[in-house]
Amino acid sequence: MNGQTIRTFLSANSANGFFSFFDEFLKGKHAFVIKGGPGTGKSSLMKKLASAAVAKGNFTEYVYCSSDPDSLDGVYIYETETVFTDGTPPHVMEPKYPGVMGGIIDVGQFLSKKALDPAKEDILWLSGKIQVCYARAYRYLKAASCASSELRATAQRYLDSDAMLKYFQNLLPKIFREKKGDGGKTYVRFLSGITPKGFVTFKDTIYTLCADVFVVKDKYGIGAPVFEYVKKEAIDRGFDVYEFHAPLEPERITHVAIPQLDVAFVTSDKLTCFEARNARTVNLSRFIAETIDPEAKHAVAAAKLLKICLEEAVDSISTAKSYHDDLEEIYISAMDFAALDKFAEKWKKII
Repeated sequence: MNGQTIRTFLSANSANGFFSFFDEFLKGKHAFVIKGGPGTGKSSLMKKLASAAVAKGNFTEYVYCSSDPDSLDGVYIYETETVFTDGTPPHVMEPKYPGVMGGIIDVGQFLSKKALDPAKEDILWLSGKIQVCYARAYRYLKAASCASSELRATAQRYLDSDAMLKYFQNLLPKIFREKKGDGGKTYVRFLSGITPKGFVTFKDTIYTLCADVFVVKDKYGIGAPVFEYVKKEAIDRGFDVYEFHAPLEPERITHVAIPQLDVAFVTSDKLTCFEARNARTVNLSRFIAETIDPEAKHAVAAAKLLKICLEEAVDSISTAKSYHDDLEEIYISAMDFAALDKFAEKWKKII
């Protein structure tokens, strides 16, 4: 590890709507689920708790919201296996073993219902507008996924997949110098999100987890089998693995980090450009036959369509964010933040 904190996403605005890895994330951990309306200080509370954990020397993961990459959805303190997470829609959660391994933290107790009553119609109207924006965004993301599939299918017709996998089969023994044990642990995350700010990637997380970064250039989106192979080989040798999935198509792995070996394999493309560190770069286009040229125009068209659909989706998500900001302002005006601050101080002492 080259630092004390990392940033990730656990949910995504995907081609099939809202997608989450939160259920898997909470398993076996002391899970404290924070409840409260928009603007009630859930993210601010988690930031304070995370800062307290870092101040005590704990390795801490900041989990951000794909619908607002400046806002936290969760905090994971590794040494104590403790999670604090936002348990409100769209990722409604409950602690599995309340009172034994976590519980509910209710910040809604500092909210004045009386102060909210006059704004009821505005709250309902804004909530409806947000739903409309996300429905539109997900239609565009579905179209973006179709364009991505067409781009991939065009390349795969000319791909020597055996040669591609053989390249990595020959490479890995030089990197996996030893066998650590039986069966490593897997951390499933998103490194990127389709957000109101566009396609956001926490590249710093990769460089924090691993000093050596192997870059896989993949303009056609054909690299998922490579990352599946790297992940399996690492797990089979007993190494812990962070597997990062594509937010548009969560079934696809796009990056793999193996901190115990200090090496990561990452996808570099038009959405996210990585630079190699202490390792080589391979361009997957080398495994595609030159006879693809007559069909290159189809790949270009698919790439353009993918870009347009992602831009339209981001625009709708951004509009939803503006409505959500207005909604938060209503709730903020009804909150007793002085009481919340005192409440936060008590929690910071037990981190």
